Order: sequence, then C-alpha cells, then structure tokens
Amino acid sequence: MSNKDLANAYTRIADDYDRLAEGDAWMREFLWKRYLDLFPSNAHVLDVGCGTGTDALFLGRQGRRVTGIDISPGMIDQFQDKIEESGLMGRVMGRELSHVELHVLMPQRFDGILSAFAGLNTVPDLRGFAANAARLLRPGGHLIVHMLNRFSFYEWSLLMLDGRLRDARDLRRKTGRNITIGGKQIRHHLFTPRPTYKNFFAPYFNLEAAYGLGITRPPRNMEWVMPESSARLASIERGLRTRWPFKNWGRFFILEMTRRAAA
Repeated sequence: MSNKDLANAYTRIADDYDRLAEGDAWMREFLWKRYLDLFPSNAHVLDVGCGTGTDALFLGRQGRRVTGIDISPGMIDQFQDKIEESGLMGRVMGRELSHVELHVLMPQRFDGILSAFAGLNTVPDLRGFAANAARLLRPGGHLIVHMLNRFSFYEWSLLMLDGRLRDARDLRRKTGRNITIGGKQIRHHLFTPRPTYKNFFAPYFNLEAAYGLGITRPPRNMEWVMPESSARLASIERGLRTRWPFKNWGRFFILEMTRRAAA
C-alpha cells in the first residue's frame, strides 16, 4: 500500500479515532507514566505517528515541548484543532509527515522520541527509521517504541480454548496481519522484542528495558469478560510484564532505549 493510501485510510477514521482508542486507555496511561519518567520537564519530544495528538497534548500540559508528526492530514487537522483549544500553541505543534520521512526534520535535535500504538508496524524494515531517529536524538536521549507483538498469549489462549490448535501453533510464525482501517485492509508487520532491537536499533541505541503490555489483560473487543475478571487479570499482568518469558507475550511490546554518544 502506498503512503497516500495509508494516509487516506487513517484520515477516514480521524473524526472517530479518539473513541476507537478508548478501550486501551489503561495502556496509554501506563505509557504516560513512562514518558514522564524518561523525558525531563524541559525536554523537546518528537511524537512519531501522533494521531490526533493525545500523547503530545498530555506531555505539553506536563511542561514538555512536543512536535507531533503523522502521515494522515485528517489526524493532523484534529490535532491542530486540539492545540488551539488547549492553548498550547508554541509548546505543541503538529506536522503532516510519515515516520519514513524523518530526515526532513534535520538538522533539528530532540531530547526524546516516542512512537506508540503500532505506528511503526506499517513498514517491514525499521532500519531507516532507527538511523534517522539516532540522528535526530541527542546523545543520552530516550527513544520509546510501542509496537504490535507477533505472539500474543491472550490470542493463543483463545485459539486453544476454541479448539483451533493449528492456528494457535502457527501464531508465532505470523509475520503480519491485515487490519481494517477506514474500510481498507492495512498490512501490519509483526515483530518480536529482542530481534527488533538487534536487527534495527542496536547500532545506535542501548536497550534499557523490554516488556509486554496486554499479556493477560483482555483487548477492548472482549466485552464478555466481566469487569471483576478484567481487574484480576490486570493485577496478574502487573507481576508478569517484565519477567521472562511473559514479557515477550503481550499484545504489544515496549522497547525503552538510550541513544549512544557514538551512534
């Protein structure tokens, strides 16, 4: 799929994007805590694949300066409206730009970079992104990426319970899946935590942490799960997300990295 088709697909859901993302609000709140820990109060942060600007505006309200980029003009339009409504002009800005075009931002330098909710899963090779992120990030600055995982314990469990043993067995072998966005099938390439770091980011970044999110906690479409069960599963997950092998079994994984001085 071309960048234009990808941009059009996300633009078609821009008006409804915030509602669609509500089901994983707990995951976003977890990420917010990590952003505040990683990005100093005076940091200039680049939000790659910012969508309607939810993360960027949160960081702006917390004293960070943020540049948010997204491939979708519809998403950026929503973001710009929010910036004006929030009174954060001058502290937060949005720009229509793909994560494969980071070189356009040079020679700017940032104190931190983030990319959340599978924005990076739409391309099969992240070497270009990693190299450009290293050029844009100051030595010692943090990069945090939040990506769809290839193997999900939750999905595997459901397949097993449904008797779909072959599909459960083959889950680890999947390298991608199509997700319907704006009426279009968007290919999302699936990765695993350690190989993602080793294959793309290792030449430029030190890996500080790798862990999973959504290991036992159900995704938003699992409406049949009772609230009390969801709370119990969330509590279990908190104890597992950094432990091997469970940290590799989330619906999403997170890599927290630091830019080396010799990148």
